[in-house]
Amino acid sequence: MDDKQLRDNMNSLHNLIWQRFVHPEVHLIYDYIAPTNEKDRWKHLPTTEEIKASKPNVSGWRAGMEDCSINGGAYLAGLVDRYDVTHLTEHAEEARIIYKGLKTLGTVSSRKGFIARGVLPDGVSHYGNSSVDQYTLYIYGIWRYYHSSISTQEEKDDIKTIMNNICMRIEEDGFDILQEDGKPAQVSDIGVIRSDRSSRLLEVYLVGYNITRDKHWLDIYYDYDRMQVMVAL
Repeated sequence: MDDKQLRDNMNSLHNLIWQRFVHPEVHLIYDYIAPTNEKDRWKHLPTTEEIKASKPNVSGWRAGMEDCSINGGAYLAGLVDRYDVTHLTEHAEEARIIYKGLKTLGTVSSRKGFIARGVLPDGVSHYGNSSVDQYTLYIYGIWRYYHSSISTQEEKDDIKTIMNNICMRIEEDGFDILQEDGKPAQVSDIGVIRSDRSSRLLEVYLVGYNITRDKHWLDIYYDYDRMQVMVAL
């Protein structure tokens, strides 16, 4: 495959994502698509009542909206790269649209600092369990967007607030990611010293400091970094 073929394939995939997976109102990248013959492209999503009842489960796994934070965070970072290479305003606007969806996920909960996996097209209804990987890609995406030439000062201010709330929430919850109701969650032990968790906690607080300039978050970063070194020794 030569460069042109690769570029054409990437453009085709990009167009497909926007045509089939990105919701035009809540700006989220959903996980599944309805059959092409369906008039309602989103009818496969759960109902508000199903979400309130935690069906099929509290995380919404297999519901088609369980990884919107992961999807949006990773894709937003890619869109920032695409704009940096092309300098086309259409790609800057695409990045802004995906950011709007991520902002909703970071502010929809009454529990500040909780990052929802996804919301229904009503812009409100969401499952009560998040996870380490949702936070990881979410934070990466908004960090890249914050430092891009695309973001406005208002958006930067919003990101500062979101990151500060995330850092406070995780600290208050004992360096764990609890459910929205404060109960223990699944895939939540972001603070445990092991290869696929503690480094993500370091990410949270280093990015938190980088964006907010609150030295408290840097102190937490160094504390956990030293703990990792001690464990390794």
